[in-house]
Amino acid sequence: MKKGFTLVEVLVASALTLIVFSGIFLAYQLGIRVIAQGRNKVIASAIASGEIEKIKNLSYDAIGIVGGFPDGDLEQTEVKIVNGADYTIERRIDYVVDEADGISAPTDICPNEKPYCLLILHQVI
Repeated sequence: MKKGFTLVEVLVASALTLIVFSGIFLAYQLGIRVIAQGRNKVIASAIASGEIEKIKNLSYDAIGIVGGFPDGDLEQTEVKIVNGADYTIERRIDYVVDEADGISAPTDICPNEKPYCLLILHQVI
């Protein structure tokens, strides 16, 4: 009658233990990554909402990019740091041609048009 384990039994048990614990570790790591991505999306949405509200509160003449067309008070690119992560805000202000305003074809200058804002948010880590 033998007492103890053979080398093969120890290696098989070690391999099975390694597989189980590495699976648990990888699941934990994936969970942390998903939580971080969700947090970043919530922060980006909050920044975008704040920027849209900031633009809504500007006067009509101030809506535009500094040195751009239309000229205004907004910077084209801005970086905000929230919780140690950099969020790059890129703004583009364009005029929209609407036939209801009496302009039927797009032109280079649309003085009767209200600008619409395109806010692009990038996260840089």
